[in-house]
Amino acid sequence: GYLLKRKGIDLIIKAMSTVVKTNKNFRLHILGDGPQKEYLIKLVKQLDMEKYIIFHGFIPQSEINEYYKNMSIFVNMSKAEGFATVCLEAMASGLAIISSRVGGFSDAIKDGENGFLVDQSDYLSLARKINTLLINKQKISIIGNRAREDAQKYYDWESVIIPEYNKLYKTLTN
Repeated sequence: GYLLKRKGIDLIIKAMSTVVKTNKNFRLHILGDGPQKEYLIKLVKQLDMEKYIIFHGFIPQSEINEYYKNMSIFVNMSKAEGFATVCLEAMASGLAIISSRVGGFSDAIKDGENGFLVDQSDYLSLARKINTLLINKQKISIIGNRAREDAQKYYDWESVIIPEYNKLYKTLTN
């Protein structure tokens, strides 16, 4: 994503600095570029988290799926989002999602079922949710599978979205 202040990447980094106190078996991959990048790199150094947090810079959309395949948890702490296509991409990839209660994330995520929702700016709650998943790898799989199922059931373009558009079109043209 675009590294802006409203994206809350600093909160994710702060949460990970709490997580590392109890679990060192993780890597946070930050994909994207933007005006906050230098600040975020300094924050990672200040918190002594260079070993755990990797900045990848801008990734072309055509390569994003490769990153999703190699991850198990997707984290979002944005303060403002629209529908958030990235949420559906992460769900369809079977990732366990932890997000702030924002935009499309709060619409698509059923807290505790196909992901977790935390209050905006509450990085300590985020850290607890991350630890919950890191401690219980089976829960990552269960939550991720439910997310994938829900993405297919409610948001699949071919089987859900296009038929709904067609129904709407027919009602408007009759």
